[in-house]
Amino acid sequence: MTPTPATVTLGPLWHTTGPVRARGWGATPDGRVHVGAALAEHLALPPDGGAPDRATPDGAVAAFASRAAALGGDWAAVWSDGDATVLAVDRARSIPLCYARTGTGAWLAGDDARALARAVGARADDPLAAAALMLAGVVTGSDTLAPGVQQVQAGERVRLTPGGVQAERVFRFGAGPVAAGDDEELVRRGAAVFEEAFESVLASVRGRQLVLPLSGGMDSRLVAAMLVRGGRTDAVCYSYGEPWRFEPRASRAVARLLGLPWHFVRYSSRRWSRWSRTPEYAAFRRSAPGLATVEHEQDWPAVYELRRRGVIPDGAVLMPGHSGDFLSGRHLPTDVHLDSASGGIWESYYREWPVRAMPPDVVQALHERIARVTAGAATPAEASTQWDWQERQTKTIVNSVRSYEGFGLDWRLPLWSSRAALDFWGTIPVEQRRGRRLYLRVLRRLMGDALFDLPATPRRGPNVINKLERLTDSGLDRYGIWLGPAPLASRLRVRDLVHVRDPGVARVVADIVAPLAGRSAVRVPINGLLALAQLNDLADGRPLS
Repeated sequence: MTPTPATVTLGPLWHTTGPVRARGWGATPDGRVHVGAALAEHLALPPDGGAPDRATPDGAVAAFASRAAALGGDWAAVWSDGDATVLAVDRARSIPLCYARTGTGAWLAGDDARALARAVGARADDPLAAAALMLAGVVTGSDTLAPGVQQVQAGERVRLTPGGVQAERVFRFGAGPVAAGDDEELVRRGAAVFEEAFESVLASVRGRQLVLPLSGGMDSRLVAAMLVRGGRTDAVCYSYGEPWRFEPRASRAVARLLGLPWHFVRYSSRRWSRWSRTPEYAAFRRSAPGLATVEHEQDWPAVYELRRRGVIPDGAVLMPGHSGDFLSGRHLPTDVHLDSASGGIWESYYREWPVRAMPPDVVQALHERIARVTAGAATPAEASTQWDWQERQTKTIVNSVRSYEGFGLDWRLPLWSSRAALDFWGTIPVEQRRGRRLYLRVLRRLMGDALFDLPATPRRGPNVINKLERLTDSGLDRYGIWLGPAPLASRLRVRDLVHVRDPGVARVVADIVAPLAGRSAVRVPINGLLALAQLNDLADGRPLS
């Protein structure tokens, strides 16, 4: 019988050259940039660029794998020919790929996890995956909510053959020797890798309108500064939230200093309720999570409104500042001498839902999964960095670009797209990363004093004001609800998309929610509620539509 490759189903944004399908853009080590169809053509080249008909099948696959491993940029690619299918993603998993096996042993692959689950008859009924989603907002490792449907992890390459699956780690953040050099040398190198990164990114978007989500924080203002340095003074900036909050005021000040046009979208619980009823938002909620995470929704209403106003035109490219705070070391645990690496990760990231609602055996199993993800880490700080990169950053934060795709918009991740930048920041000594020590010095050099010295965080108000906000639950910056008795004069702010339904609706949810009955009040943040809503949508007996 003739061997056959996996059946690969991909969306309309992919380009095909021979056995290669690719999406996104890539930069080679020599600085060349390949976008769209040119990326597929580059990855389809046989060894040494020779004639395609002279390459052996194994040699052609090896050439594809080698070229993919050397790429920077934001991309995903598939080789499918003969009896082999190879799935590859970039270092940020910016474009997800999944795979599953049918009952007859045939492989299926694609960029739509729900479609794969439907094709193989899988249902989202794994209690451990559900618990991980509710507690941390992500499903750990290569698993998804649907048993049998697996995801290609960041920096990973997966080969599917009739004999099975081989997953190979091509990149791991922080792997490699610690960077050497004195403080000044590290600052110089840090500035150089960002300059190189933006040079490639800007080359990939020539002639297109750039749009910058500008929070006013250091990461997004770095992107703004580098766009202006690169001559893109036409870039449009936007912010959102409540107008009296610090963030939109800081954002406007940054845009004004740089001479960039700035727009604002006001958020409120009433507006969220209206947005959540739109068919566009319903489509976003179905597609964005990919059975692996909660939807990163905070940008969605702003883009929706700015598209309606005509501020963001067709063909525009969104350029967020993800995830500079991770590269900088801001997420390192405060105590690098923690006795338990998994315990530190648990305390830092598994807090989207009350832990007391979880059975002890589930908690233990999740700790074991954390240990598998961070196996090989030499210190708690290294383990925390590994987990944050592979699980939170690449699955949830980077996945925010799905907010743009629903409107037919393209995007770039300039702080993550450079191989040199990721290699550099991953090997900076902990003492240089803690407190963003090196990162902030690099940013001052790239931005200049005037932009750097604009306040990036609000001044802390008097304790009485902070206590009053907690008592009245008045802040809209962190949506959520209270389970149990509400705080004094609490204003319950629950958008219509989040309904805590009867736990009997879904067995997998019932096991998690029931232990909370009759307990004292506890605050559940928005990601925990989005996880619960997603699990309810995927409850037993419902199609994965």
